[in-house]
Amino acid sequence: MGDRRSLAARLGRLRTRGSLGGALAVAGCGHPGLPERRARAGARRAVPRGRGRDEAGRARVVAPRSWARNGNPRRDASTRRGGLVAVDYFSLALLTGALVGLLSGLVGVLVLLRQRAFYTVALTHATFPGGVFAAVAGINIVVGASIFSLLLVALMAALSRVPRQGKQVAAGIVLSFGYALGMLFASLNRGQSVRVDSYLTGSILAMNPTNVWLLGGALVVVALVYALFGKELLFSSFDTRGFRAAGFREGTWDLVALALITLTVVVAMPAIGSILAIAMIAAPAAAARLLTKRIGWMLALACAFGVTAAVVGLQVSRSLSFAAGGSMALAAVAIFVVALCAKAITQRFAQGVSHRASAPGIVG
Repeated sequence: MGDRRSLAARLGRLRTRGSLGGALAVAGCGHPGLPERRARAGARRAVPRGRGRDEAGRARVVAPRSWARNGNPRRDASTRRGGLVAVDYFSLALLTGALVGLLSGLVGVLVLLRQRAFYTVALTHATFPGGVFAAVAGINIVVGASIFSLLLVALMAALSRVPRQGKQVAAGIVLSFGYALGMLFASLNRGQSVRVDSYLTGSILAMNPTNVWLLGGALVVVALVYALFGKELLFSSFDTRGFRAAGFREGTWDLVALALITLTVVVAMPAIGSILAIAMIAAPAAAARLLTKRIGWMLALACAFGVTAAVVGLQVSRSLSFAAGGSMALAAVAIFVVALCAKAITQRFAQGVSHRASAPGIVG
């Protein structure tokens, strides 16, 4: 009995000192009557150095005095890391939006001049099943969208050659077929981690850096095509008869324009989705076309309007917690509405001035 009491007293002193090694040593020092779980419980209850206990017996942390002077280094470092991450993801979104705006402005002018708006809408729906298929297969979304875009564009070309059927009918069939095929793929794999609406409206705030590089590469390709073959491409866009009369082959440049449109839709899908892409492609170019008839100024204004729509949309999304893709599309549409109103006001003013100038003078 005396041995047990002395052993308990020694264990109590070790608990107070917080010595884990001493408690375990006592547990295995030749006293078989002491259960091992008592030693472990005493070790857990031991208070580490630098801590104390409140009145309820709970352990409380005593901060070192250096923290009072210099602050908590762990907390400050985590705050800095958190702020850096927050800035990085939004900066990447702004960069992506600027690339999408520039690319959409350059290609959007081609879409309007060649009257390919409905084709572009059908193409955006053709990328939707490719994105869903890529998620199911575990490959990059751009790869899946490219494959299905080529397949459905070939289907559209084949349907447009059917007698008594036009390009608009073929585009409408491919549009509905692409959307239905994407929903079918999504229903076959309901357990996928990515939501289906991310392929429709994009996820610019969670962009993969690889897809951002693809956007930059596509912009370089489109800019090089404009720099090397801009005259032929634009000439074939607004004057097809004169282009054929000059001895050029219209079909070749039509394929080049379609390839640029397809490339833009495919690489922009991860950022703005398959549904909202047409808003970013068509609205800035349409606004620029309202304000000028010169092709150079039209391209410059379309790019400026596209970048403005992306930046303003992202800022509004961040401030008001709106969907980023929808905010960008609404900003692009708002720019078009403003350009339309400005065009109407300037026309009304010009008509008023010309009417006053042509009115006969009053003879006194």
